[in-house]
Amino acid sequence: MPAYLELKPFEDTSNVGITVSRDDGRNGSFVVRKSLENSEVLGPDVRRLRETASNAAAVASAQIADRSAEGWKKEFPATIRPLATPWQQLQGAAVNRMRELDTRRADLLANRPAIPLNASEGEKLRLTFGHEVRAAQTVNWLADKKPSDLLAAALGNRELGSLILSNPSLREKLPGDLAERLETDVMEQALTGQVAANFKVKPSYEAPLGDGPDITAASAAARQAMAAFDASRNEIAGVEMVLKSAVDFVAILGDISRAEAFGMLNG
Repeated sequence: MPAYLELKPFEDTSNVGITVSRDDGRNGSFVVRKSLENSEVLGPDVRRLRETASNAAAVASAQIADRSAEGWKKEFPATIRPLATPWQQLQGAAVNRMRELDTRRADLLANRPAIPLNASEGEKLRLTFGHEVRAAQTVNWLADKKPSDLLAAALGNRELGSLILSNPSLREKLPGDLAERLETDVMEQALTGQVAANFKVKPSYEAPLGDGPDITAASAAARQAMAAFDASRNEIAGVEMVLKSAVDFVAILGDISRAEAFGMLNG
């Protein structure tokens, strides 16, 4: 391979990819976290992009072996073109997944009145108006509270927590770590309420008349659901890094700017 360009595949316990280096010291690596390939939602698209990149790198290695830098510059666009489709497919899948997660998050954090499905229009209006009045009164009550007092009052109280998070003047009083803690608490409580009907207390010797929802089991299920939600958000962040690394790889391989490489992949 000519001295001006070197391609090296690599693999360790966590990542797999390809590094491209130029004789002026510039280099870029296409990197895929192995765990992403096992993602139920994004894994197939991640694997497709990695396999296509590996094939393109093999073709590139064969082509540049007997070409000058100028000759490879002309050959490069056609060689790298197959990467565009799987790159865009992964990008689209990640955007769709991100929207799904954002919608789910917004639903769990929503501060809205509890309205029965069979409520009349008049009943809906009455419940909505009452909710808004109580919300306004609560915001006034909380307005002069310290961040620690806000958090203490809201933890374990989904309605109050969601109200604080949805009100800009109250939320901005909470430092980032406290806001994140409250958001997690509100989402877990919302999930607990949603799954509670699936977990019933079973009568026992200690409680022969045991009935109703098993809140302990429902809370455990909600924590598992939150862990899965956080894992999905981490996958989105991982895919973003994969897409960026592909742009860096193409930029160095073709001796072009990142903007140009992004344009080639993004279409």
